[in-house]
Amino acid sequence: MTILPQLERELIEAHRRGATHSRSWRQRPALAGRRFAVPHLVPAAAVLVTIAVVALFATLGSQRGGGGSGPAATGSGTAGAIVLAAVPLDPGTPAGPAIAQAVRVLQVRLHAVVPGARVSASGSEIVIRGATATATATASNRARILALTAPGRIAFFDWEADALTPNGRTVAAQLGALNPAALAISQGGADGPGSATAGGGGLSLYAAVRLASRQPAAAVGSSLSRPGRQLYLFGTPGSAACTAAARDGGTLPVRGGGAHCLLAGPAASVAALHAGLPAGVALAQGQMLTVPQGTVVLEAQGAPVAPLDPSDHFFVLRDRTALSGAAVRDPRPGTDQAGQPDVALPLSPAGARAFTALTAGVARRGSQVSAVGHTFDQHLAVALDGRLVMVAAIAFRVYPDGITGAFAQSVQLSGDFTRATAATVSTLLRSGPLAVSLTPR
Repeated sequence: MTILPQLERELIEAHRRGATHSRSWRQRPALAGRRFAVPHLVPAAAVLVTIAVVALFATLGSQRGGGGSGPAATGSGTAGAIVLAAVPLDPGTPAGPAIAQAVRVLQVRLHAVVPGARVSASGSEIVIRGATATATATASNRARILALTAPGRIAFFDWEADALTPNGRTVAAQLGALNPAALAISQGGADGPGSATAGGGGLSLYAAVRLASRQPAAAVGSSLSRPGRQLYLFGTPGSAACTAAARDGGTLPVRGGGAHCLLAGPAASVAALHAGLPAGVALAQGQMLTVPQGTVVLEAQGAPVAPLDPSDHFFVLRDRTALSGAAVRDPRPGTDQAGQPDVALPLSPAGARAFTALTAGVARRGSQVSAVGHTFDQHLAVALDGRLVMVAAIAFRVYPDGITGAFAQSVQLSGDFTRATAATVSTLLRSGPLAVSLTPR
């Protein structure tokens, strides 16, 4: 599990530049150990429409309300180290085992790209020490480490079957009646479905969380991407709490738009929500909303790089994953046929079967809702750590039974990756997801 030294240097450079490239993903076959590109928009071979996706990796490892690029902690015994507060993602999991698992995973991740880094637990905190985590480490070195502390949770969804419109019903249930809100989410705006552009049906964070908070709780199941509830705390537009939150985040408060600001969250508990509050802000100053288990709020692809930008968009989905990171086997950075960096996601046999079943259902629905005069391609979506990174169409006229055979054995992530960001994503997914969320102290 070794990343070439050149990739390590590029990872530093990518964080220095902000790594703001857009991404696109494409499904391609894996045959006899080789990856063959499927020509885009060629009806006889097209599988998925290539879609530009969010510049995700510029903010990997950062947390809302957290000081991800601040100075290293200097508390007793941690001088010159990076200290991260650890909170279990599953509120039903004891903190001790979850933190111990995170230490093991982080050690694997950092060993791949940050030689010399050492990871240990200290109560409810995780401490990273080593040559690249000293008090004199540059901001880019710190960013390189923090990029590898993201949870690393990937999930595949049936977009129309899981996405909700503002009335709380799924998009798929309303396409036959040509419901405008359902059509907007299904077919998307100028940049395709699931994007942050106008006309795509995305909501503000406050509106999305309000919609999600009204959904019924779901029972624990293997298809959930997130166990337990999520708590958010919002401030009233123009309030002193919103001004404090903007100051704490290094941004300007929103003026005149009537937008609720996020004071803290998402968090798994009230205690964790309280710990994430801006300085001088109390829980009583905000409106707490709870997203029950079984519903997820996902940030749009192509969302603004600046955190909590008022123009950002979010979508609400039923948390019924068709495929998770457990189905991915040994992801690796590589290059596509044009020589551009990409990431190969080989699927396990069970994962390939699940992928075929997912795409078959999407394709059948595309055929059912389309008619003479209009074609409503249906989509699968992929989310990584609470953000949409792909919403791609299945060409139902070409593959009416979904993606089968060798084409279902590997998903290829390609587009405007740098070699560094491809290496980062591969490392996150190859080591497995963290059982905790980490916030820099």
